[in-house]
Amino acid sequence: MFPTPLRRTLPLLALFTLAQPASAGLENLRATAEGGSAEAQYALGVRYFHGERAPEDKPEALRWWRKAAAQGHANAQADLAGAYARGDGAGKDAAEAARWYQKAAEQGHPWAQWQLGEAYRSGAGLAANPRAAVRWFRAAAEQELAEAQIAMGQSYYVGAGVSTDRREAMRWFRKAAEQGNAFAQRAIGEAHFNGIGVARDMDASTRWYRKAAWGGDAVAQSQTGWAYAKGIGVGADHREALVWFSVAAQNGDKNAKALLRQINWRKHLSKSEIGGAREEAERRLAQIDSP
Repeated sequence: MFPTPLRRTLPLLALFTLAQPASAGLENLRATAEGGSAEAQYALGVRYFHGERAPEDKPEALRWWRKAAAQGHANAQADLAGAYARGDGAGKDAAEAARWYQKAAEQGHPWAQWQLGEAYRSGAGLAANPRAAVRWFRAAAEQELAEAQIAMGQSYYVGAGVSTDRREAMRWFRKAAEQGNAFAQRAIGEAHFNGIGVARDMDASTRWYRKAAWGGDAVAQSQTGWAYAKGIGVGADHREALVWFSVAAQNGDKNAKALLRQINWRKHLSKSEIGGAREEAERRLAQIDSP
């Protein structure tokens, strides 16, 4: 499986040079890249893009990625596409991004397949085509890319490019949720709460909301607080409710901020318990995964 663009360690060729002085390693890598090695060209681009044992120079990074991409290097094609999509190191160009995503996607690169699907879904750089979007989402989702599995779930949920099928939507959301994706975990929690595509099950709803809450999803943090406040799927626990509402509020959830003001916490907790809950919220914020 291809690594996710811009979230990878350096390729073996670049790692080999780490034992050498930075200048010597960079010179050797450049010499190999100038000799035509696509892997070296890609690795050199990674160094310049991130400023890793080389001066940060994004236009120079893209120059080397173009060389590698022209030789069919899928990671270089995907990263080059991403740079054009963001306007990072070159002018923002959705059509050029889609062109390079297509090349990498056709080689089986899951991240590029997902991004190409997103381009077809939104019409960024090419004509919108919901069916083509789903075809590429499916290709990436079958390679276990959680973001593409979510896109499949969304497509089935609203009937974009496929017939509406809420059960199938939840099947794809669950695949992403089981990989630890907090957005998908929250979606499964909401589905169980409302009985959409799955059985209505408060215990399961709160269990998935709690997983998403620990994964950094602010809405799920607020929903977890509500579950503890009302005893939905868990025993009522106002201290735990206050902790989760405080965490969600710190993460920007407006509903949690309102509930912190509206609930009379002193009716349920002592002053020391309220203080302890707020301290626990600060500790939990430091422990929780970023979304």
